[in-house]
This record gives sequence, structure tokens and C-alpha cells, in this order.
Amino acid sequence: MDSSLDSSGAMDLEQFTAPTLLLLDTDTRTSRLLATLLRADGYYVETCTSGAAALARAAQPPVPEALLIDLTPARSRDIETVRKIHTQHPELTIIVITAHPQLARPLGAEPQARLRIFIKPLDYPALVRALAERHSP
Repeated sequence: MDSSLDSSGAMDLEQFTAPTLLLLDTDTRTSRLLATLLRADGYYVETCTSGAAALARAAQPPVPEALLIDLTPARSRDIETVRKIHTQHPELTIIVITAHPQLARPLGAEPQARLRIFIKPLDYPALVRALAERHSP
């Protein structure tokens, strides 16, 4: 998970001014690239490579404003992680990025889920628009 402390031990001020996103992806190369792009677009991004790490992070303040998850058949058990996080924070936007949209179907049944599904290959401009809509007054 990304740290909120810089190399000097001071708090990263970006996390207090930018919307916080939590990115759950087991592919660290892809995760790093997406996080870099989102940071360039003004978001504070924290990354996790496991459902357990995402659950632990979501339980700590500040609560992320959105959870982005790369969902694959091999990681379909992360649906339960998303459900648990949604139960703790129903206001959280859930963004699923997947080549298998049927995997995300159970999440759409969650009461009042703020769910967006993006099919791979990712349309990055559409993702940024969806995040901007979430943060519009």
C-alpha cells in the first residue's frame, strides 16, 4: 500500500487536497501505471495487491472516495471484499475494471451501490469522467 508519509517522515499534503482512491489490483505493473495516470489527473491513489489489504485500508481514515478493482476470474473472490467494504462505507463509489463483466453482476444487486463497470481495454478518459462526476457538486 502506498504510504502517506514522504521520505522525510512528513505527511503527504496531497492526500488532504485530492480525492482519495483505493486501487485493488494484483498486477503491480498495471496498478502502478494506472495510479501514475490518476495522480497526474489530480487524485491521491493508494494501491493494494490483496483483498485483505484493501479491507484493512478501507477501515482506516480517511475513507477513500472510490474503490477501483481489477476483477478477473482468478480473483473473483474479491467480490466478497468489495461487498464488505461497501457494507462499511455505502457512500463509496465502486469501479470495476474487467474483461469479464458478468463477474461484477452480483455487485449491481447491492442496495444503493454506486457501481460503474469498465470493460477492458480500459477507456481511460471515460474513467476520469466517471470519477469527475462523482466529485461534482
